[in-house]
Amino acid sequence: MSYTTVLIDKDIVDSLRGLYFNDLSDPFRAAAHRAYRDFNRTLRLKKTLTDAQSENLCDQAIEILRRAFQSLHASTVKDQDSYDKWHRKSANEIIGLYNAVHITMYYGQAQKWINMTAKYVYLIGLNDFDDIFRFLHVPIDNYVLDLGFSVFDIGKPNKAWSQWTESEYYHYQRLLRSSIEDDCPLRWEFQNWLASARSFPKDA
Repeated sequence: MSYTTVLIDKDIVDSLRGLYFNDLSDPFRAAAHRAYRDFNRTLRLKKTLTDAQSENLCDQAIEILRRAFQSLHASTVKDQDSYDKWHRKSANEIIGLYNAVHITMYYGQAQKWINMTAKYVYLIGLNDFDDIFRFLHVPIDNYVLDLGFSVFDIGKPNKAWSQWTESEYYHYQRLLRSSIEDDCPLRWEFQNWLASARSFPKDA
């Protein structure tokens, strides 16, 4: 699967990034916090938590992600297995943070946070991931599940993606990766996700 590089006025790109991510004074936090907003409606926060406490938990998780992404480069990630190991470690650290205060977080939620952060970090231009881009995971959500079924005939699980276990997530990720002809699954997601989102029922 090929892609085309085009020249775009930098002011246009910066304006679009600002509109989508708001405050870019800390680009990584902007990416990770926007990724949090993409899944946090599935997170059952305790009613006893104040908004400030919830935001503090989010900030702690973002710092876990920041450290994890700082260690993510070609010298530490040599192949798919080493990237997957990095992903598992990062996800389980975030899950542990929330579980420690008796908030259930599933691997399905953690993967969305990690994978969308990677996608946004790339879109912001903070990291092009150079030689490891092909190892990055597709963020799993209902739109991707719909694509997986319609394009590759991968059956839709009868369980919400947000409640997937680690093994359920990796099973689907492997099915999707083996079905995508290109060796950069996230590039495939870039090129197909928007069309799926536009066709998805608005009340789903």
